[in-house]
Amino acid sequence: PGLPPALPKATMATATTTATMRCSSTRTYVSSAWEELWVSNVREWQKSEDICREVDKSQQVQMEKYTWALCSSMTNDPSVCVLDDGAQKIFYDRNQHTFKVEQPSSVTVIEPPKAVVPDDPSIFSYFEVRGCDGLVTREYIEPLVS
Repeated sequence: PGLPPALPKATMATATTTATMRCSSTRTYVSSAWEELWVSNVREWQKSEDICREVDKSQQVQMEKYTWALCSSMTNDPSVCVLDDGAQKIFYDRNQHTFKVEQPSSVTVIEPPKAVVPDDPSIFSYFEVRGCDGLVTREYIEPLVS
């Protein structure tokens, strides 16, 4: 069977009712370019057992953007950030594409952790929500790839 097309932009309408007013909000799913690449090719990659090679060969830019977006703390070394889940700190070096539990010698300052808020639509798919007040917000989600 042929591959399915990239995930369509699906719209789900929801209705909210209050005692004084009635309105409708919409929620639209938008696939990232990275997710569309995967949906279009994953079956072929599975058949040829090339998934790992494909990621390693042609998707390093996306992997680096994804990992960097998950950094919770920046450091004095502009190529190193910290992925900290509260239990374990992992140092990611974006130039060497390496993960280490030990603090690199180049890191002397670690900024306080901040909330991780992905916002790169080329990497993260999202739901776009148009509220009753007309306000549009995006709810980014983890890539299908991960």
